[in-house]
Amino acid sequence: MRTLADAQAVLDVLRDSGYAAVIAGGAARDTHLGRTPKDYDIIVLGNPLMYDVLASLDYIHEAHIELFGDGCSMPGVAVNLEWVAKVTLHGTVIDVIKQVQYAATPEQAVEGFDCTLNMAWFSGDRVVLHDRFPHKGDAVELLPLCDNPKVRVAYLSNKFPEFIWPVIS
Repeated sequence: MRTLADAQAVLDVLRDSGYAAVIAGGAARDTHLGRTPKDYDIIVLGNPLMYDVLASLDYIHEAHIELFGDGCSMPGVAVNLEWVAKVTLHGTVIDVIKQVQYAATPEQAVEGFDCTLNMAWFSGDRVVLHDRFPHKGDAVELLPLCDNPKVRVAYLSNKFPEFIWPVIS
């Protein structure tokens, strides 16, 4: 069962360890649109060291933690990731992400995402939308942080046909 409570538990451990972090992106977008998120992304704000953050996650005894990479990209999604740690807790997949660019606020963090439709985050259990988040029927802006925009637009436009998508040739 994928739940916001599991993602919140990981977020709480990070915050209790002194890290600023936010649950953002697709899970917030999906929740706002009345859909069930497939996973959760936690963006670590500031400039923490990867192994210090991973050490804090070791306190979650029920979790399985796997390092995706150091200086990595997620093919078809983003090229601006410094590192990603995949945490699985009670069946909920939670990606703990440090972006390459420095982000001190949730607004700055979501501005580093691949498209305006992902510019949303949780404040507690409430979804907050960035000013650039589109309304149904609006055009979605694809940002230059995606390594394969054609594949990404094909995937997202199929999943969210209620928005207008750019044509990528």
